[in-house]
Amino acid sequence: MYKCERFDVGRRLQFRRTIASLIALSAAVLHAAVPPQLSDVRVELDPTNHVVNVTYALDREAIVTVAFESGGEAVDERAAAYVSGDVNRVVPATDGTERRTIRWNADAGWRGHSTDALTARVTAWDAATPPDIMVVDVTCTNSVRYYVSTNALPEGGLTNDIYRMQKLVLKKIAAKGVTWQAGSTYNANEVIHNVTLTNDYYMSVFPFTQWQWVFTCGVNSSPAYFKGDLGNMRPVENVSYVMIRETKYNAGDSENPDYQYPNDPHPESLLGILRRETVLPFDLPSEMEWEYAANCGYTYGKLGDGSTANEANMKKLGRIANTFTTGVPNAGTAVVGCYKPNAFGLYDMNGNVWEWCLDRYVADRTTLADGDAHGAVNTGGTGRVSRGGRYSSPWKNARSQYRWAMTDAKGPTYRGNNNTDTLGFRVRVHIGEGGLTPTELCTSTAVSANSVALQTADEAAAVASDPASALEARYWTWLDSDGIPFRSDAPVGVWIIFR
Repeated sequence: MYKCERFDVGRRLQFRRTIASLIALSAAVLHAAVPPQLSDVRVELDPTNHVVNVTYALDREAIVTVAFESGGEAVDERAAAYVSGDVNRVVPATDGTERRTIRWNADAGWRGHSTDALTARVTAWDAATPPDIMVVDVTCTNSVRYYVSTNALPEGGLTNDIYRMQKLVLKKIAAKGVTWQAGSTYNANEVIHNVTLTNDYYMSVFPFTQWQWVFTCGVNSSPAYFKGDLGNMRPVENVSYVMIRETKYNAGDSENPDYQYPNDPHPESLLGILRRETVLPFDLPSEMEWEYAANCGYTYGKLGDGSTANEANMKKLGRIANTFTTGVPNAGTAVVGCYKPNAFGLYDMNGNVWEWCLDRYVADRTTLADGDAHGAVNTGGTGRVSRGGRYSSPWKNARSQYRWAMTDAKGPTYRGNNNTDTLGFRVRVHIGEGGLTPTELCTSTAVSANSVALQTADEAAAVASDPASALEARYWTWLDSDGIPFRSDAPVGVWIIFR
């Protein structure tokens, strides 16, 4: 197993050899010609502690996930999230008689049911075709996990505040080979044209938050202006492009050509630290990656949830002008994830904070080398580009197609002006970088030879009469520090962070 070490800037050097080894292993996986193969999958139930043990052999390094069925019915992903061991991460190959083990605490997540004819469905994923969700623990080194959906996230899913503070959640955007229409008729620099991106990529579900900045950079506070009132879960802002990519995270007075795209980021920039701690190619999204992820392939007459593009509908998707009566807190930026997600499951793509993109600014993208047919990063021109609008933007300035030219005094070193021009960002990771061909998944199943009752007679009757409510009863509602009720999707017994 990978060991998750507590964050300590002074200890990073000791991981360099490990990281170099992981790079070599990742390269071997990416260039493999055949998918990873599972074999000899077995399921055993321990009646003394209600733990389900799944063992398997694996022919080469792969990402492994598991799902369960009982009596032919799928176990709810939230209940099946109580798994540990060789699962939801990159798992090394087995050798000879060696086996990997997955442990599911069925009693904690699925009490009130019977494990009758329990089936474990183990899946091995190639690195070029990973699961939909990637989670990085920014307090640790080499702590990257993979899940099939946000419902499968441990600790109760996205409603748990740890995914706005200690953990960074990214969603896979299946964009490679998809042709879509960028731009709109609203402004001259939003020229309509077709784009076909060349990579699938992970995009962070929320804008990068203040505590994620603190934990990643190892500092005591973020540079944000809106610090108070749940500030740790609000977007980090007051950050320049160069702080994120070209200089040390607390510098940023001038551009640094040595670390401009396509070169790697500065090793002590926010992106440089993320790359070193995860061995993943973290970067800012390109303009076209950002626009596709924001509007989900819909044309300019629609918003990212498929609704008609107008102010009333955008207010459901993000904090823009005149939306301070919804979301929290009720002034300045909002806690990330307070509004409705778009069709790809991304939050705050409209409003809250402007988001830096990777490109240089050019007024008409169709003048680029290939007419912008593939949405390549523009490295010519001046300044940079930001997208998405901020918490007080008129709705038309928060549209997915709106392009803010960050030039002259408001160029790459510009951090915003405290409560105006609020500049933040989100991150992306390319999948299968280099045009690799995805492989088929390998899925193997096994059925247990025994069964364990995780219920009393009364519980069994309750489940039979109303199975949905029986599962819901395992979840608690808490009061926050202000006495306001909020629902936690963390099942009983899971650690919850209180505000």
